[in-house]
Amino acid sequence: MNGTATRRTATTPGVDWAPPPPPELIAGATPSVQKSIPAIRRTQSVARGLTVQAAYAAIDVLFVCLGGISVFLLRFSLVHRLGVTAELFKSHPAHTYSGFFVLYAALVVLSCVSQNLYRTPRDRSILDETWLVIKAIAIATTLLGLFIFTSGNKEVSRLVVGCSSLFNVVTLSGWRAANPDLR
Repeated sequence: MNGTATRRTATTPGVDWAPPPPPELIAGATPSVQKSIPAIRRTQSVARGLTVQAAYAAIDVLFVCLGGISVFLLRFSLVHRLGVTAELFKSHPAHTYSGFFVLYAALVVLSCVSQNLYRTPRDRSILDETWLVIKAIAIATTLLGLFIFTSGNKEVSRLVVGCSSLFNVVTLSGWRAANPDLR
């Protein structure tokens, strides 16, 4: 060549007219789109999202345990007239029920995860959220009932499990409806 040909110029980067999409939309995007977002921003939003989801799960565990304790106290302090004393919590049924309610709390959290109840941000109505809570509690209660049946444990009352499931439906859907960040 005689040197008269024009050279290609480096392309200038295009103007970015729109703000970057929110991280929730990027999470489901293709890897090429995900790479275009700065890593620092993505890491910060993921860390914040995980802490919020862990807080939601901790609130659910707290309410499941409080519900289990409340139903246990109603069952044994009123029916057997034992009263709420330290001896009630040291009894054999208290240890049995505490183990089953810890298992129940874990099953509730896993069921809520399967129903995407810890996803952020919230884009469902309160009725949709309540319906998903009912489904998650029904799954967890069914699995706990199957576990109690297959283990052969006759000490755990089906009435206590049923009443605690109703208590959990009310409390878990209630705190979600009362929280303004979830609407």
